[in-house]
Amino acid sequence: MSLRPLFVTQVYEATLAGAAGFPVFNAELADACRMLAAEDLAGRQWCKAHGYRGYTSYGSLTDLPVRLPEFGELKRHLDKHAQTYAKALNFDLSRKPRLDNIWVNILKPGGGHTGHIHPHAFLSGT
Repeated sequence: MSLRPLFVTQVYEATLAGAAGFPVFNAELADACRMLAAEDLAGRQWCKAHGYRGYTSYGSLTDLPVRLPEFGELKRHLDKHAQTYAKALNFDLSRKPRLDNIWVNILKPGGGHTGHIHPHAFLSGT
């Protein structure tokens, strides 16, 4: 008899909390999220139409890193971590991985996401 690992998933974990200026960055990012929830009428309408308990920019905004500098900075951090992860897994990629979409979710108590997949994604996460 033998045992062998199959379908092993290498999970990458990292934090931005140790970076210089993180508390300010985190507060500014949270403020930007709340601002979007208050000002994104199309997003709020999408949430209402889909029974979403809270706010998401998923159905309305696709340009957050360009629209707001806080998300541009977040994208730079995430792209760096995606590259580190790809190298650690020895992926042979024709180009560097990059974030191509990001959205805001602010859930009310009792709110949640239904199960879903991210097709064509090299990686995804929260």
